[in-house]
Amino acid sequence: MKNNIINPGVEKKIDIVSFNDMYSDVLNGTRNAWLLAPGEHGNMMDQFVEAGIAAIDWWSFQFGDLRRFKSREEIAAYMQYRAQSDHSFSNDALCLYQFSHDIKIGDVIFCKRGHTEIIGLGIVTHPYYHVDTEELGRYSKKYDCYVDTYQERIKVRWISIESREYNTRLPLKTLTKLNTKLIDGLFSLYSNIEMGDVVVPLDNSHSDEERIKHAESLSIEELKTIARQQGKTKPKEVTTTVIQKVRDPYIAEYARRRANGICQLCGVPAPFNRSDGTPYLESHHIVWLSSGGEDSIENTAALCPNCHRKMHIVNDPEDVEWLKAVIKKMNMDN
Repeated sequence: MKNNIINPGVEKKIDIVSFNDMYSDVLNGTRNAWLLAPGEHGNMMDQFVEAGIAAIDWWSFQFGDLRRFKSREEIAAYMQYRAQSDHSFSNDALCLYQFSHDIKIGDVIFCKRGHTEIIGLGIVTHPYYHVDTEELGRYSKKYDCYVDTYQERIKVRWISIESREYNTRLPLKTLTKLNTKLIDGLFSLYSNIEMGDVVVPLDNSHSDEERIKHAESLSIEELKTIARQQGKTKPKEVTTTVIQKVRDPYIAEYARRRANGICQLCGVPAPFNRSDGTPYLESHHIVWLSSGGEDSIENTAALCPNCHRKMHIVNDPEDVEWLKAVIKKMNMDN
């Protein structure tokens, strides 16, 4: 069965059914393909795969969110200012701009090590975002801080991490948008792999209603895959007269279905069914987002309306610990 994926950079639907379809999409420009160096000598590849991400790092410049820069020239000017140098930084600025502005959901990522080795192939499932965490970094005595923190990230569904030797010297840059010759050569290396079904969430260029409907259309396994990819990022903030934190619909829908119609606090079946016959439960963040909690499947429970209201009025610490234990066990069992 086809998985309908919308690439926000192109006004058409993309049906992923095979590796050849993905290759054809890149050739005709429906999606782009990129070559990325995952750290020096590919040393970050294992961490990227485990975290379901790809990332770049110019830690010493302390860019913050790269989306605040409107052009590669702005990035280059900032680097000159930070370095107190008249060096052009043109290649670095291009890499940073393309990574943060040009890579879209559905794009293809190849990872390289050295001059001729390809060590990974994946599909982008979430566009650029910035994190303030340092879990991927290493402590430097020289600089007395964490370095190589890889805080500029995209999310990637890794299809293959088998090493393949390429017969031509690869570009040296950290990030390269592939031309036709490289597209043909790199795709040919993985033409024998089995992709399986690739499910890509709709990004924030779509309305909340579209994303909610898409989440509702997916199977429980598809939701589980996407919800794990979506988790542990800061929720999008929408500013009106107040700031509201927008919950990820894929995580909320997965949490409700994971509960299988039973309130995870009182243990009683949902009080009624929706018009489509599914049990009505409400998703609840065990540690509230306003208190620093994550919008993730580890921090989201499904409650009946009565228990949900109780948690927001009473928030009994014993209930909080109970829900944490229930969700931890369910995630281990699944």
